[in-house]
Amino acid sequence: MVNKKILIFFPKILYGGIEKNFYWLVSELLKKKIYKIDIITLNKPSTIRIKNKNLNIIQIKNFNNYKENDFFKNFKVFYLLIKFFYKTKKNYSCIISYKSHILILLLCLLYKLKIFIRISNYHGYNKYEKKIYKFIINLIKFKIYKSFSYKVICPSKELSEELKKKFRLKSVWIPNPIQDFLIKNSKKKIKRKKNNYWNLVSVGRLSTQKNHELTIKSVSNIIKKNGIKNIRLNIIGD
Repeated sequence: MVNKKILIFFPKILYGGIEKNFYWLVSELLKKKIYKIDIITLNKPSTIRIKNKNLNIIQIKNFNNYKENDFFKNFKVFYLLIKFFYKTKKNYSCIISYKSHILILLLCLLYKLKIFIRISNYHGYNKYEKKIYKFIINLIKFKIYKSFSYKVICPSKELSEELKKKFRLKSVWIPNPIQDFLIKNSKKKIKRKKNNYWNLVSVGRLSTQKNHELTIKSVSNIIKKNGIKNIRLNIIGD
């Protein structure tokens, strides 16, 4: 029996890693059969096919060129969100925000709603170390998250530790499904034939967010520290 309503705010649904986590979360919530989920977005992907009566996608405005740091468009989105809540008057148990968190925090303060913030992009925060003014902006932003959100969720242990160390932001670490599988099976021994190479594969788009540089350095350290020469690292991406 459905007895809880959840709103997920995801302004721009594309085809990256954060979307895979998003689809997995929605799937897991629907499996419990006690949640009705509304997804608010600005661009409803044509590939999504809804086959569950407890899932509803609401496109409040078609903003294909929406940018998170565009003040005027964000202001318009905030107005549309207020308009949506005023018209629907739905009683949601909580809101899960995937992006544009400040907008949703303002909305939650206005309507007294519980909000979960899902933070991603480890490299994005880490690269600001040498830019003091951006570090201060992030510090203020995370202070707001800490003060007004119910929980802050991170997809990796590294990001959770980084936010705590640099910005004093405590978060809950919920690993991605694939990462969780790898952690559970990390102690299993892999058999290989004698004289064969260890073929390591890293799959992900060639961008700063995927931090392939760290992967290359890690494999290099394994080779240097353990004297292993028969390792090949294959990076696949576009």
